[in-house]
Amino acid sequence: MDLESFGRKDLADLFSKEYCRHFPAMITQNNELLFIYKSYRSNILAKVNSLRARSAVRDTEKGIALTEAGKYLRLMNDHIQQLEHQSEGD
Repeated sequence: MDLESFGRKDLADLFSKEYCRHFPAMITQNNELLFIYKSYRSNILAKVNSLRARSAVRDTEKGIALTEAGKYLRLMNDHIQQLEHQSEGD
């Protein structure tokens, strides 16, 4: 999820593949558990950055935190859409 947030979906996919190879219990139908976990973590980081923005003293700090919050909200939405898309295929 962190790799995806930095625009490295290629590395995120590689990491997920290797992780599931070493921990086969994580493999579920269409990797649903992985998408749920990544959307949950993205939600947490969006909340953390929202709270950082709220408590920021300077506008620049607030802007950075809000940008990060938006990035993680978009990432969360992407994971939810992937999960929904895979559920439709069942």
